[in-house]
Amino acid sequence: MIRLALILSLLTAPAFGGTFYPLDARYVDGISADGSVAVAYRTAESSGEAGTLLWTRQRTTQIASFQASDISADGSTVVGGDTAWTVDGVRSYSSPLVGVSGDGSKVVSRDGTLFTATGQTELGFTATDISADGNWVVGEKDGLPYLWNGAGKFLGDQPVTEGLTFDAYVSADGSIVHITDYRHDNAVRWQEETGVVAAPYFGRFRGVSSNGLFAVGEGRVIDDQGET
Repeated sequence: MIRLALILSLLTAPAFGGTFYPLDARYVDGISADGSVAVAYRTAESSGEAGTLLWTRQRTTQIASFQASDISADGSTVVGGDTAWTVDGVRSYSSPLVGVSGDGSKVVSRDGTLFTATGQTELGFTATDISADGNWVVGEKDGLPYLWNGAGKFLGDQPVTEGLTFDAYVSADGSIVHITDYRHDNAVRWQEETGVVAAPYFGRFRGVSSNGLFAVGEGRVIDDQGET
C-alpha cells in the first residue's frame, strides 16, 4: 500500500497533472510499458485474502493467489510461481517463472527453461530475467553472470559470488545488463563496449528501464573518495 502510494503520488504534482490511484495492496510488483496496467500483491494481513491484483484505471481485479514476479510490457501476461496469467486464461509450468517477454509470447523459469508457443528450450543455466524483445535471457552459470540469445557468453571473468545470490536485469534489446550481488551488496553494469563496470554505489537493483539507462533499487552512494 505504501509503496504504491509513493510511486503514484509523484503523478499528483501540478507539473505532471496526474491522478493518484490508491490500491489495497502491500507490494507493487510491476507495471506495463505505457503505465495502463499494474500488478500488486495484497497480503492476508491487510485484507484477509492474499493474492495478486491487476490494476487498470477502470477496475482492480484479483487474478491469482501467487505473488507476481513480472508483467509483460503490453500488460497481457503476469507471471509468478509456476503460473502465467493471461487475458485468455491461466497456464501452469513445471518450475517457478522469473520473466516474460514484452508481448507475453515467451516466459523463462528460474531453472533456465525458455517456454514459447511452439515448445520449450533448456538453456543450461539459472535464469533471472528475459528481455522485452524475447531474444535475450540473463542469469548465472558456473558462478558468473551469463547472457544468452541462442548462443551464450559470460559477462566478465570473475565470479560475482558463490552460488546464486545475485540477480541480473536486462534491457529490452539485451545490450545492457544490471547485476546485483546480494551477498556483498555490490552493483555492476555490463555493456559490450565497456564490459563490467562497477556502479557508483553499494546496493541492489530491482529493475531496469527498457533502454537500460535507468535502474531502480536501493543502496548507498559512493563519492569520489570512495566513501558513502
